[in-house]
Amino acid sequence: MKRRIWAVLRELDLQIAFEYGLPTLLHNIESNVAAPANLDDEDFDEASKVLLISKPPSQYTCTSYQSHSSRSWTLRLEVSRRLFSNGSSKALSYEDALRYTHEITQAIHSLPPWDIDEGKGKNGARMLMFTYAFLCFQLTECISAIHRPYLQRDNSKFWLSENVCYHMSRDILLLNSKLAALGLQNLTLLREDLLLASLNPTRITILQPKCWCSLSFPGQELGSLGDHRIEILIVRASFRDTDIRDRLDWHHYDQL
Repeated sequence: MKRRIWAVLRELDLQIAFEYGLPTLLHNIESNVAAPANLDDEDFDEASKVLLISKPPSQYTCTSYQSHSSRSWTLRLEVSRRLFSNGSSKALSYEDALRYTHEITQAIHSLPPWDIDEGKGKNGARMLMFTYAFLCFQLTECISAIHRPYLQRDNSKFWLSENVCYHMSRDILLLNSKLAALGLQNLTLLREDLLLASLNPTRITILQPKCWCSLSFPGQELGSLGDHRIEILIVRASFRDTDIRDRLDWHHYDQL
C-alpha cells in the first residue's frame, strides 16, 4: 500500500510539472521505491505476509494505472528534468527531442489493448477506458511539452514539431470524446489535457503566414477553416494563456 500511495503522489507532482512547466522536488530525489505490484485489492490484506506474484501487464487490475505509469516513470522524469529543472546542465537539443519522442511513442504503443468488452458490465468498461485514457494522456502531454518550445522557432526543420503537436492534441481530444460518451468527462478535469490540447492547434494556426487562408490548390477546398474556427471558440471559452491571447487579432478570426 505504501508503494501505491507513493506512486500516486509522485504522479500528481510530475503532472503539475508538465502542465505548468515548473520544476519539481522529484528532480532532486533519488528514489529506489519499487513499482506497485499489478494486483487487485482482494489479492492481499493486512494479514498477508507474502504477496502473490504480480499479474501480467496485459491483465487489468485496480493497480494497472500505477503499474504501467511506473514503467515509463524514469523516462518521463528525465524529460521533465531536462525541460524544467533549474539546475539542468544539459539543454535539450532537437536530436534529443526526437529521441525522447521515439521512446515515449514506443511506451504508448506498449500499453495493453484492453478490450472494453472484457469489462464486466458498464462500470467495468468505463474503468478500462478511463485507465487507458489517463495513461495515454500523461505520455502524449510529455511529447507535446517536448515539442511545444519549437513551435515558435523560425526554422524549416521544426515543421515536424508542428505535426507532432497537432497529432498529440488530436489524440487527446478524441480520447476525451470517448470518455464523454461513457459519462466520464468530469474526471478529465483532474488534468489540464483538454485545455492544452485546444491551445496547441490554436498556436499552430496563429503562427501560419497571414495569407495562409487564401491559399488553395486546384480541385481542393479549404476544409480546415471550420476546424480552426472551432479551435478558436474552444480557447475563447477557457483562455488562460495571456501571452497568446494578447497576440490574437480576434477581429480577423471573427471574419472566418
